Amino acid sequence: MKDNPDYQFDQKDAVKILDDVNPLPRSVVRRTPYALLDGEWRFALDLEDRGLRENWHVAHEFTKTANFPASIESQIERARKKIEFDDSAHEGLIAWYEREFTIPADWCVFSDCMTQLTFGACGYETRVWLNGTQLLTIEGEESHLGEYNSFSYELPPELLKETNCLTIRVFDPVDADIPRGKQASRVYKQGGIWYQTVSGAVRSVWIEPVKRNRLRSRVTVTSSLRNRLVEFDFTTRVRDAGNYRLRLTVTAKDKENT
Repeated sequence: MKDNPDYQFDQKDAVKILDDVNPLPRSVVRRTPYALLDGEWRFALDLEDRGLRENWHVAHEFTKTANFPASIESQIERARKKIEFDDSAHEGLIAWYEREFTIPADWCVFSDCMTQLTFGACGYETRVWLNGTQLLTIEGEESHLGEYNSFSYELPPELLKETNCLTIRVFDPVDADIPRGKQASRVYKQGGIWYQTVSGAVRSVWIEPVKRNRLRSRVTVTSSLRNRLVEFDFTTRVRDAGNYRLRLTVTAKDKENT
């Protein structure tokens, strides 16, 4: 369907793609391909916070593997069996992930096309390196903070190779004032939540070709029944100055008319 050049995309097909084909946690459905980077990654716990000092993003022998996304508490249990590790004595948990990926040659055949890397959600503080060079988020952040929201990177063409290495450092603190997953009760002075802590990668990560000027994968809908009002909040990514038009169509459920 989407490979047919005469095909006209409509809202019904958007819903079908979201339900049947598109597992990505994004609000904006693009008529472009994507590649999930989920699965088995090389992995290491950084219990002594040595990774940054020793430049693990440049060269490090990751001897373990872990699924991405998934909780890494099972990895901590394995570490406890080999070394004496008291998590109550640490300010947080640091884990590193690494894997290779390739970008299909037919993705970006136009000059206004870029490759975007997006995390559906990840640990409270996330840093990302491409082929040994640290990336900045689209907002210009060296470290993305927040465990529940999506964030993206535009992959600089000058850094891309035939086969690329992606390295990720995730830091999950145990500060009770920072909401992240299910906190362990020990971070509270009294009482607390008696669930096992969940750390690490929370949702999928993927790459996709995007236009230089586009809608971001963020759409907020705020409704007020009393005022009979619905507000839509869109986030754009505009790299080139110019006049742009945004068209919004709202369709009643199970009806053709808007």
